[in-house]
Amino acid sequence: MIVLGDVVSLGPNPNECVTRLRSRQETRFVSGNNERYIVERLYDAAEGIHKDLYEKIPAGIRDNLRWTRDNLLDESIEFLMNWPCWLEMDIAGRKVFAAHGSRHSDEDVIPRKIRNENFAQEWREHDVYMFGHTHQPFVERVNGTLFLNPGSVGAPLDGDIRASYAILDLSKDPIEIEIRRVEYDLEETVRQMTSSGVPWADEIVAVLRRASLHLRIS
Repeated sequence: MIVLGDVVSLGPNPNECVTRLRSRQETRFVSGNNERYIVERLYDAAEGIHKDLYEKIPAGIRDNLRWTRDNLLDESIEFLMNWPCWLEMDIAGRKVFAAHGSRHSDEDVIPRKIRNENFAQEWREHDVYMFGHTHQPFVERVNGTLFLNPGSVGAPLDGDIRASYAILDLSKDPIEIEIRRVEYDLEETVRQMTSSGVPWADEIVAVLRRASLHLRIS
């Protein structure tokens, strides 16, 4: 299993998520921007949090990140600190690259439609490139290279509220891939958000209900 980051923050159970993942064998991780914010305590800094979104709503996001850090055990934080920014792997004879954003930044946005072949030419060292960050699933094949975003289990942002992940069979030629969607109890998540005292909960719930950031958020 490969986890592409953003496991913690904006949810009611950050420590439980980390504990569950720590218990899994043969799992590889890359750090997302949210892990970086929490590990480096960027919510207390003047800069460093995603400029496109968080500068517009700094108080709620920063309060949420601080709450998340306070609710993580020391061993969970240490576990997150060891996640690399990106991975290069050989799996079933395929060269695989995984990052939250890109090799350069965990906030880089890889587009859903990779129509520019010049862009694809810059990413030709590997057979498969996996990205997260946008929380929007996509699969693109350009010049024999597979580009993938599996979406998000906890916070999909493509208009579909169901959890999203991907299954790959790298032994097949061409590589077989399936984006899977799973329904979950959203109302139970909302209840936990409210009962746990999660900062910025109303705004987060609005995003979860629409699976979109395109909201009027005060």
